[in-house]
Amino acid sequence: MSPEVPKYQPSLPAGELRQGEILSGVVQVRVTEGADLDADPLPLTKIGHDWTVVITQDCDLEQDARARNGKASQDKLLRDVLLCVAQEASTLEAGGKDIWKRIQQNKDERYQFLERVPPELDALEQGVPELVIDFKQYFTLPTDELYERVKSQAKRRCRLVNEYLAHLASRFSYFQSRVALPEEHASE
Repeated sequence: MSPEVPKYQPSLPAGELRQGEILSGVVQVRVTEGADLDADPLPLTKIGHDWTVVITQDCDLEQDARARNGKASQDKLLRDVLLCVAQEASTLEAGGKDIWKRIQQNKDERYQFLERVPPELDALEQGVPELVIDFKQYFTLPTDELYERVKSQAKRRCRLVNEYLAHLASRFSYFQSRVALPEEHASE
């Protein structure tokens, strides 16, 4: 039997965010839907996300961190970090056994299934439940704001590594680059 390839490693409490890093307790602030955009102050809504995954590329996050520490030019600063919303797999309403099986096997292009993270690989030593990322549910936060959030209420938990990180990045990029056809190909 071959040795198991690690899928996760614990997040570090400090340092740059990493692609594939799982965060808990991220809060997103948006202008309230239907609000008068000329109002002063603008009415804001807080949206709490139990689980999010950093999707911004590692190389960009690393260069951003270097620029923030004065070790790279300011043109390397990232204005925003791209995050995907994840939810506990047990709460996903996928619409039947066949779809759920495809999701669990990462055969459905819209979703990414992440297996449970054991406590020893979670920075909080609590473990992370099975998660499902919906590639249609993503948002950005200003980079400096996200770094402040992970110093307070949001928590850095763990991150995907090796081929598992590459698999996530590849699948997200594939989903975002889909081309809608006006109609399906016909078969005679």
